[in-house]
Amino acid sequence: PLQADLPRPYFVAQFLGPRGSGKTYACVELLKQYETHGLRDPKTGAMCAQRIILMSPTYSANPVFESLKHLDESDELDNYSDSKLVQVLDDIKLQKELTATYLKCIKVWRKYERANFDDERMTEDELLLLYDCNFTEPEKPRYTGPVVNFLVLDDLIGSDAFKSTGKSALTELVLKNRH
Repeated sequence: PLQADLPRPYFVAQFLGPRGSGKTYACVELLKQYETHGLRDPKTGAMCAQRIILMSPTYSANPVFESLKHLDESDELDNYSDSKLVQVLDDIKLQKELTATYLKCIKVWRKYERANFDDERMTEDELLLLYDCNFTEPEKPRYTGPVVNFLVLDDLIGSDAFKSTGKSALTELVLKNRH
């Protein structure tokens, strides 16, 4: 399929079916289509990085996940808890902030380089930003542009994700997804 044929982020999807019906396989195949065709930022047209985060108690026993190029070992979590989900969401937010800071700093750093490191040619705001960066080239964060995060929750029946009393962090995430 073309990129236009794929669901536009941001969305929530459930793959439901009996054991062995191919739910995980179908989810992975959808993610592989995004990997193959890429995603563009609708505002800028820039290609987006993709980050797949997996929470699954059975991921190590399921080789289908190994085919995902954008699933980093550090983003493979072997169980679910509300606190782990909150940590993942906090990390997504942190990565976004690190990227935004980097983009601001690198722009000013490049100007500083073109000015032959002459701080007299910089504005006060630019100097403050350079000061925050210790007047050195900023270190690249994990992502240097827009990122689409795919959060895959697999085999969580019986986990805290589906609490019968109160709201789980997952319920809150799904209900507030549009915001």
